Amino acid sequence: MREFEVTVTEMLKKKVVIEAETAQEAEIEATERWYDGDYIIDGRNFAGVTFDVKEVQREPERGCEHER
Repeated sequence: MREFEVTVTEMLKKKVVIEAETAQEAEIEATERWYDGDYIIDGRNFAGVTFDVKEVQREPERGCEHER
């Protein structure tokens, strides 16, 4: 039987409104607020899941080489 590595990625989303002079300032403010714990993002903010499947590649085993 073959082996597969499956990576499960869940995406959570939360929209917030930030007042700022520029988009960059708004992003910085949102980032700081997120790091400060102002935005609690949990399962209620579930936005999707992806599954990435790759077959595990095994290198052939080498036999023991003995000197004679």
